[in-house]
Amino acid sequence: MKKFVLFFFIFLTLFPINIYAKSDYIEINFTNPDYKLVFNENGEVIPYVEGYNNNNTIFERMLPRKNINVLLPPNSQLSSFEIENVELKKIEGVFNLPIGDSPHMAVSNFSNENFKIDDLIIDKPISLISENNLKGFRFLSFSVYPFLYIKGELTYVKSFKLKIYYSIEEESEFIYPIDEPDMFVNYSSIYSMYSNKIEQEKYDYLIITIDSARKLIEDHKIFLETKGFKVKIVNLSSIPKTGKDVPENIRNFLKDEYKNSGFEYLLLVGSPNSIPMRYLYTNEEGDDESRIIPSDFYYADLTGDWDSNKNGKYGEPDIDKIDFYPEINVGRIPFDSEIEIKNVILKTRLYLDKSYEEYRKKVLFLGAFFNFKGEDNRWTENTDGGYINDQVYNLFLKSKGFYRKSLNELEGILPTVVENSTDDLITSDNLIKYKNNFKPGVVFWIGHGNWDATVRKIWAGDFDRNGYATQEEIKWDDFVTNSSVVEFINSEPSIFISSSCLNLYPEKDSLAKNILRFGGAAFVGFSRISWFYPNLMYSKLEENPSMYSLNSIVLKNLSDGFSLGESVNKAIEWYYEMFYTKYTDGRKTFAHNIYALNLFG
Repeated sequence: MKKFVLFFFIFLTLFPINIYAKSDYIEINFTNPDYKLVFNENGEVIPYVEGYNNNNTIFERMLPRKNINVLLPPNSQLSSFEIENVELKKIEGVFNLPIGDSPHMAVSNFSNENFKIDDLIIDKPISLISENNLKGFRFLSFSVYPFLYIKGELTYVKSFKLKIYYSIEEESEFIYPIDEPDMFVNYSSIYSMYSNKIEQEKYDYLIITIDSARKLIEDHKIFLETKGFKVKIVNLSSIPKTGKDVPENIRNFLKDEYKNSGFEYLLLVGSPNSIPMRYLYTNEEGDDESRIIPSDFYYADLTGDWDSNKNGKYGEPDIDKIDFYPEINVGRIPFDSEIEIKNVILKTRLYLDKSYEEYRKKVLFLGAFFNFKGEDNRWTENTDGGYINDQVYNLFLKSKGFYRKSLNELEGILPTVVENSTDDLITSDNLIKYKNNFKPGVVFWIGHGNWDATVRKIWAGDFDRNGYATQEEIKWDDFVTNSSVVEFINSEPSIFISSSCLNLYPEKDSLAKNILRFGGAAFVGFSRISWFYPNLMYSKLEENPSMYSLNSIVLKNLSDGFSLGESVNKAIEWYYEMFYTKYTDGRKTFAHNIYALNLFG
């Protein structure tokens, strides 16, 4: 029987864990550094503590927070946890926090409804987010708060002790290598318990295909093996019927295969009609199309319980025991036609065979406006896609030697604020021209979308002279459509990353599918509407839960050398750790963005 004690000074000092043979629990002592209070022009307080994030959303309203992961011993599960020895300092006065920004849909016909939650209450210094299992590594995620806040009263948390009790399951599970073992605060003392149990993968690439495409996939297997992959092919018809429907049959099969082989990549070959996506529920307000989301993420996470209350609604935040640490990277060729499948496979090979320096390090950015400051008396800031893309390039790509071309808004009375780094106007004709002539490895855009197009939002003129945009003054214009992508040169394929609503709509002949037919090797986008925050353009990405922040991290990961599937999964983990750990209403919004993000190709 073991006791683990961790003295953890957040962002200051990390002491070794002392182990005593008494009982099965982990003990962590927290001591917070000093704080400072800053008041804005409205008299609202913003508390700052080194090592914590301040998020200006309606869910946290600039109160500091930090997430930690605590590794449990192998095959263990949480029994309970206790918070002890809490040392507090009451700050005299009544304090108002900033209101915080609300999420809105990145779709052109968004209705003007306010997003509301109950009053903010933080009444304990640490809260459990979730129990997780990543490739056999069992761990707990917590949110740590250095301040308590109840009805205007602010209390500083000097220190406290966290005690985690666990039990060991009799049945052991397979454990496979993970990329970042130092993601755990107690990595140095607990990880050694796992290291001698880690299995090596028997193969790393699984393809599940409709039967009619088997011959094409056999040929593709030969190509993948020349790239160093160990590949296994399984016909859809051969998967055992062990569940209530086809998605559950597939996931049960994947769980068994993963347990026995530890593969990393899954390619689904077949349309959603043949190989169904799982419809996930966020329980948001609105119609079914907005809150029920088709997603392949169901196949990526093999350790969570997607319907733990057995009500037939999968993925309900705060109800089902969802694990946002996926075991495998999932992509899909969303066609049943052999001609279309072969077309995607050939472009995948072309892309992988291209020179990394001369081709894949070139990015074409397109940035449209999401909203204008003061528009219909709502927003306090503009959301300029050109500015956001400029920041992404400077943060993640410039120092790595990436090249770019940028198409941004130059028309109307409010052009992009980054005109100096803009190469041309964002239009359909210019996208075709730069895609075919610049030959980018990645095309990355921000703009309002629909299932068959993405559009520009232009403030045509201040006709009523009130200094703010109104709906009558706004003009819309497509910059990519199903009909325009046929002009892309197919022999120069790119990865497309779309920060727009509905572009990957699987039930329709969507923009994502047409880009895969013409000029795209892969498409990362949203299968339903996606959420952004209109007033957070100037915030750091780790303080801005907009869907374009999620996609920016996909691009960052890709630039760091990860595969596209890995880049998506690591971005989802980052987004989960940064933003999902808020209150119940917030989790619905963030789960929505995660579920809707899918990879075709």
